[in-house]
Amino acid sequence: MAALLGGLLASACAERNHLPGYDTVVALEVRRLGFELGGRLLEVNVKDGDRVTRGQKLGALDDTVARAERPVLEAQLARAEAQLDLARKGARGSDVRAAKAQLSAADAAIAALDTQLKRVGGLFDKNAIPKATLDDLMAKRDEAKASRDAISERLRTLEDGSRPEEVAQVRAARDAAKASLDALDARLGRYVLSAPFDGRVIDALAEPGEILSPGATLVLMTEPRTPIVELFVPIDELAAIALGDAVTVLADGDPTPYQGKVELISPTTEFTPRYLLTEEEKKNLVTRVRVRLDDPGEHLRAGVPAKALVGKEKGPRAR
Repeated sequence: MAALLGGLLASACAERNHLPGYDTVVALEVRRLGFELGGRLLEVNVKDGDRVTRGQKLGALDDTVARAERPVLEAQLARAEAQLDLARKGARGSDVRAAKAQLSAADAAIAALDTQLKRVGGLFDKNAIPKATLDDLMAKRDEAKASRDAISERLRTLEDGSRPEEVAQVRAARDAAKASLDALDARLGRYVLSAPFDGRVIDALAEPGEILSPGATLVLMTEPRTPIVELFVPIDELAAIALGDAVTVLADGDPTPYQGKVELISPTTEFTPRYLLTEEEKKNLVTRVRVRLDDPGEHLRAGVPAKALVGKEKGPRAR
């Protein structure tokens, strides 16, 4: 009775509004969702029939091994940040004062060695000491001067601060450490599978503990609130249909009219050949037109035959 009522309603609407009607079948778009990575399935957070929202967790892989790298990379980043901060601020005042004190001590040591060298040189001139004693003292004085020069260079560096090239080098090391940590976090995010849209779970295809290969399907999902129907429109009627046109769909067994809009008109016809056709053969050429319906109550079921009535929305139509 309901099917008869639906058919009568479709005929009445078509006659009253002069809308073209097309036989079709209700369909649901099914998405196969899985992990980009492979690994052991740790948990499945949904079951068949669950309604989920965009971003909701569907399942997760075991990330124990990958997560163990994070503390190491965090420590490397902290060290690089500290080195960059030090390079930007330059030396502390206490470091400069300590270097100056070391330089003064080195100058005093050299002065003492010079005084001692003069005295020993006099004794050597009088043949009172062997030449080896004089040579050892001169070597100590040269070593003290070299140490003093090193301290002086270090003090100059502390007072001048880091050069721009040195700061840039330290900054590059910091950026590399941060990039490594960010890359790990992005990889860890791939161990979790989240719903890419609002919808309903049709089937969960794996159990915790299973080893999944990359790309293996974990769940099948669809959005039953927005089913589709596909119309196959003869080419001589296609000019009357445009993207955005309103469509009324009546499903067998359901007298409720469902509203939708044309969202796709195929750029190709379905049958070949596409040229050198007789007028009779041209009538067999059709174009696929997809219509997205609005069914918030999720009443429509995939595979149900239906009649689609194509009409125009009010106002100007953009092609």
